[in-house]
Amino acid sequence: MKANHPDSRPDTCPISASSFPLTSLQHAYWLGEQDAYRLHTPAYLHRCFFAEVVDIPRLEAAIQRVVQSNPSLSVEILDDGTQRPLAPPERIDISVNDYSHFTAETAKQYLAERKGTLESELPPFGRGLQFACFIDRVANGFYIHFLFRLIAFDAMSMWLFLNDMCAGYLGRATPERQEARFSDFVGERLELMTSPGYARSLEYWQERARELPNAPELPLVDHDAIPEKSEFRRIRISLDAPQVDALHAQARRHGVSVNSLLCTMYADALRLWSKNASFIINMLVTHRPDDGRFAHVYGNFGSTMPVEAEEVPGGLRERARALQRKMFRDLKHMQVSGVEVIRAMGRSGSVLPAMPVVFASSL
Repeated sequence: MKANHPDSRPDTCPISASSFPLTSLQHAYWLGEQDAYRLHTPAYLHRCFFAEVVDIPRLEAAIQRVVQSNPSLSVEILDDGTQRPLAPPERIDISVNDYSHFTAETAKQYLAERKGTLESELPPFGRGLQFACFIDRVANGFYIHFLFRLIAFDAMSMWLFLNDMCAGYLGRATPERQEARFSDFVGERLELMTSPGYARSLEYWQERARELPNAPELPLVDHDAIPEKSEFRRIRISLDAPQVDALHAQARRHGVSVNSLLCTMYADALRLWSKNASFIINMLVTHRPDDGRFAHVYGNFGSTMPVEAEEVPGGLRERARALQRKMFRDLKHMQVSGVEVIRAMGRSGSVLPAMPVVFASSL
């Protein structure tokens, strides 16, 4: 890659010593890290990129610039369930694992197996930078890995980080730092919870909770044999452009959004195994304000909302329309978090999560 080096004098952002509360979703991640429930697991995202050539010092400088400008990336989670930004490290050091002596096939196999040990590469939870970067060097190039802890990153923040980092690496200008901070967002959310509108939405969910079904009751050999820690296996399917067009066309024919169609098909797959034909799915939503003030602010602005997947007479169209109709009605009251809904349902006392099956889409 040919690029101009970015200015070596990064813009720094003042660090506030005062702590502020975790959001409801952050609190759930915090509990998960403390082994509060069975099937607990660290919440993180992994992204990997391949490059034939990489200037590692330049990459370190680009990441350092992002870190210096965004205090939310280095955070301390306190024992009382609050958080506060920490001063960023003085420099970024990227570790490099050298597999260049392996054959291409051996390196590919080794790296595939290594995905099962990614948790060992995670940064300490709530004690400094909440992301990690390391590189695997192979014979024909470099695999650049990023691990993002969700306590400090939502999907938009991850995209912002990668975009800002690439801009710095290529010597391009990055967006001007915004005055708003993630702590401002949390403060505004707390104020919202005292508003009449929030009270009306909370009342709505308290009534709605009486009719909501349970999560999918998936088959278990032995309830007592449920492991303390969950293990995930990723199944990846890619659609080509004609298939994506066909999916959009099918959604239009059914009179629903693509997300509603995908969520319905996901529920249909669960229904094949679920003891209860009607159930709730935990859907990730965002509370990031759309007024532009937080457009370039790092943090996890996410929340959750239960989506009712009801068994109704008819085919896929009828099920998708029923799901979308209730989901759109519930979305009007999404300012109340899924955690509060679980409390309203009276299902927060179990050692198992109340809504363990999650649907997320960025389409």
